[in-house]
Formats: sequence, structure tokens, C-alpha cells
Amino acid sequence: MYNTSTCIYSLKSIPNATFSNQEHVIPACIGGKKKLPTGYVSDEVNALFSKLELEFARKTEIAWMRAVYGPGKRGSLSLQNATESEIHIVEDINGGNIGLGYIKLGEPYGVNSIFINKNSGEVRFSLQPKEDVTHDKLFINFLDQLKSLCVDKPVNVIPNDRLSESEYILGFHSGKWYIAYNPIQNVETVVQGMSQFVSAVIEQTPNEKVNEMREGIKNLSIHSSQITMDMSTKFNVNDYYRILAKIALNCLAHLKGDDFVLQSEFDSIRKAIYNGEAMGKYFDQMIYNTKNIFDKEQGSFGDIFRHTESQIGQNLLSDHYHCIFFFSVLGKQKCAIGLYGFDRPHILNLAEATTEPVFDAFICNWRTETEMDLLSYIMSFHTKIDKSNEE
Repeated sequence: MYNTSTCIYSLKSIPNATFSNQEHVIPACIGGKKKLPTGYVSDEVNALFSKLELEFARKTEIAWMRAVYGPGKRGSLSLQNATESEIHIVEDINGGNIGLGYIKLGEPYGVNSIFINKNSGEVRFSLQPKEDVTHDKLFINFLDQLKSLCVDKPVNVIPNDRLSESEYILGFHSGKWYIAYNPIQNVETVVQGMSQFVSAVIEQTPNEKVNEMREGIKNLSIHSSQITMDMSTKFNVNDYYRILAKIALNCLAHLKGDDFVLQSEFDSIRKAIYNGEAMGKYFDQMIYNTKNIFDKEQGSFGDIFRHTESQIGQNLLSDHYHCIFFFSVLGKQKCAIGLYGFDRPHILNLAEATTEPVFDAFICNWRTETEMDLLSYIMSFHTKIDKSNEE
């Protein structure tokens, strides 16, 4: 038997590692609640992956899923803690005006911003209305915020080739400034130029010019059916795969115990996750329009769940659940990782050969804060049937 305080990733044990914290089976940022027992994952590894999970939650496709569906901070389901997407360029398809905005629980929101064309001299404000606040007050408040751009506010840049070299958008949201610009330009030059522009226009402009600028206020508080949004992001794909593989190994440890995943057959994948080796070789390249067990025409694992629930009349899985499904093919232990549904899973090769194949699943219904293995899922229907027969 292995020491119960041997990290399943680094293979370090006490006294070379500490084990004061617990690792979430599924990351808390996407709704995971259950944790592995103390002694499974070292504090060093926990801290290492906390940084990677931050980018996983904020920069990858998972960030968009969280912004559209949830959950919010640390898996919260409250509206107050709902996740916002990154700030991007939005366009009113009716008027053609562009500004900045974000998505929160599937709804678009505008950001107070100013569009500038340095060649034509056009300056256009887009201010988001608030109850009991006049447009004039919104405008004055935004002018005050603009002045802070020249002083001490951090600036976040949004390169976008949709803008010409003479066009810029300045936006202010949650205490931060955002500058959208054409990426052909140097970032430092853009930030410096915009600061100088704001200083010249806002601080040295006579009152009559300010009144003229008021006339340029546009309302970009629009609904999803009225806008297009340029949504793009950059992230480290290898780190994204590391987190997916870690989720799989965490789930396997939860289902089978640390002794099981500490077997040498998992050394290759464990080393790759821990050291950040090239992870692509561990994932199968899926072609989703071919007929395989995950194709909707044949019936995906998610479709099987849905069909079973519809027959029983009990809904344990709300939309966009997470499912980690373990199966064996030709002696290889594999895992299908389906986050926010199981229509397009990532297929991970956990071990080239295994003496004890695993056919099981870990299911996380983050909307109802329910997490269970495959047997628990199946048994829940037997319980439902038994109760129906008694009635």
C-alpha cells in the first residue's frame, strides 16, 4: 500500500511535501464542490494549478461558457457573483455605432465609452443609462473618469483590426480603463497618445466645445438581438489540456482512490500534467461529424442520460452539466471529458495498458450542486421506480 500522503502528481511525500489543503475534484470555478481527501494532492501542486485554473476560467472557451451560463465566482449561482466575459468591441447592427461591452449570464451589457477618429476629428460618446441619473450627469461623470486616464488608472488594451489606424475606443468599467485600437500600432504609443488626447480635449476644451460633445452622446444600451460582438481571446492551449487532464485524474482518484492512480501505469500522464509537457499527444483528435459513440446520430453518452431521465420523469441533469466518463478500448484506459454538456468531449488517453479497466463516470450538475458517480446516478432511478410502485 502507498503512503496516504503521497501526491498523485508530484509523487512527493512527507516531509518533502505538505498536505494542509484539499483539491477540488472539479474546479470550483465551474461549479465543483466535492474535494479529494487531504493527502492526495500536495500544497505545492495545489498552488501550481490554482494559477493555471485562473487562466482556464478567464481566458479559454470556458470563460465564455461561464459568462453565458454560469457559474460565477467560486461556483456561486447568485446573480451578484455572476461571471462577466472580457470586454470586447460591440456594434449596434441598426445604427452601426460601435462601442465596448461584455456578456453576463448570456445578456450583453454596454460599457461607458468614447469613440475617437483622430483623422476626421470625430468624437462620439456611448453612455449606458441608469435609473434616476440624467444623461447630463452621466456625461459629467464620464468626463471626470476620462481625466483619471492621465493620472493613475491601469489600462487594459484590446487590439482589434476592425478599427482603422486612426480609430480608438476608450471605455471605463469596474474601475479600469480599456483602449481598443488597431494592432498594427505600438501599444505604448497608443496608450501615451490617448492620454495626451484626453488631456488636450477634456482639460483644455472650452465649455462650448464640451456642450457640442454632449450632442455626440449615443446610447449603446442594446439587446442581444441588436448587436454583434467581436469575441476573441488568446490562451496557452497546452495549459488548457493540462487542466482537462488534471480534472480527469482527480475524478479517477475520487472514484478509485489514491492507491489506484498511484500505480505506475499512470506515471506518463501524471508526469506530463505536473511538468507541463506537450499534452496534445495524450488527446485523441475527434472528428465530430463521423459516426461514433459520441455522434448525435448514434446517440451520445449525454443523449443516453437524457433518454433515461425522460423515461423515468426525473431530471437529475440540468443543461450544461459536466461529465467525466472512463472507458477502455483495446486495453487502453481512456477518458471522455465533457464540460458544459457531452456533445463535444475531449478524449484523453490515461494509460496505454491497464490491468484493471475502469468503466465509470463522475457527473457534476453544478446548477443543482449535485455530484455523483455512475452507480449513484443509476440507483437514483431505481429508487424513483420503487417509490412509484409503492404508490
